[in-house]
Amino acid sequence: MPSGRSWAWLWKIRYALFGQIKPVNVNTSIIDFTGSDSSVTKILPANPDFIGADGLRVWRLREHEVRGLRELFKERPDQIVASSRMATGDKVECSLYCGNSVLVNGTQQPIGLSARVFPSIRKGTTDLTAILSFSEAITNATISIGDGTAAGAVTIQTNFDLGGRFQLPKETAGLFVLSAAPASTNQKRLGLLLTSDVPQSKK
Repeated sequence: MPSGRSWAWLWKIRYALFGQIKPVNVNTSIIDFTGSDSSVTKILPANPDFIGADGLRVWRLREHEVRGLRELFKERPDQIVASSRMATGDKVECSLYCGNSVLVNGTQQPIGLSARVFPSIRKGTTDLTAILSFSEAITNATISIGDGTAAGAVTIQTNFDLGGRFQLPKETAGLFVLSAAPASTNQKRLGLLLTSDVPQSKK
């Protein structure tokens, strides 16, 4: 569909034939859970909806569980390392990048939060395809060069990388994803709180 005021008539015909696109709001928060945190387990359901072979866990949450997590994170704002809000629509893909860049080997490389979502509403259930990645710059790393070592090197470390398709019925207010335990002491253990809602049209 073309854009611009001169094409407003075409959009009116499109809406008359197929109806307005239902809006979908998607909010994400990346939380640092490096180390143990028993307070979160008291809010989450006892059994995850999915457990990956690498230890990744996924919960589908109801409204009161989402509220409980948000209240907990309000008390610990330093744990939230990135957050985003995306306003999109039914069967409308949306992409977002929030971060900056660092110089690595003479080339600027992006770091931060990258998110891409594609919601599809089917009989009251939101079928959400999401791809999210969060990376950080690691400085003052010591690397080997020939027979010696050099300090002050900059590397990029991806601490969270997730792609999946999730079905969110009306009673599900969001998702909570906890990454697997880090393989090394340099990596962080991050969690993702993702909420999706379809605002009701005003009559």
